[in-house]
Amino acid sequence: MSHAPLISAEMFDYLRAQGIEPYTKLDDFVRQQLGDGVRVISLFAGESITTRKPVQRVTVLSGTVMMEPSGTVLTLENTREHAVLTDPVDCRLCAQSDAILLLVDADFLDTLSSWAELLAYARQTGGESLAQRLLAVRHTMSFNQLPLENVILALQQMTSR
Repeated sequence: MSHAPLISAEMFDYLRAQGIEPYTKLDDFVRQQLGDGVRVISLFAGESITTRKPVQRVTVLSGTVMMEPSGTVLTLENTREHAVLTDPVDCRLCAQSDAILLLVDADFLDTLSSWAELLAYARQTGGESLAQRLLAVRHTMSFNQLPLENVILALQQMTSR
């Protein structure tokens, strides 16, 4: 299999219902974009996976996993509300019991979270029309290069024609 399973609507709803951060803050618009960046991985006790990608956020949905080389034991309880990040080089995740993990590129998730907060702020301060303008320009080169803290200010200064 060349690709890990993508996140489904049901999985996204489960993450929000379980109070797993930052998924509780993300809306359905963002969920559609998560599919390409989130991997759901099932490990049997004794199995392991080595991550070599840039820093990833690890959420243990069930079971117990040891993160090496740090020796940190991970469970749902200690990954639910706190970001647990893999080492930037090789990081090995070893299942101490049967486990299901969620791995996502940390920068990708941070960017999506920031855009979700901007979208909520846009709706609150400028209404639905400002939010729609934000969505319309989100993927343009100029807005991708603009620091997130300046996006709302730029949109508020734009007039619709």
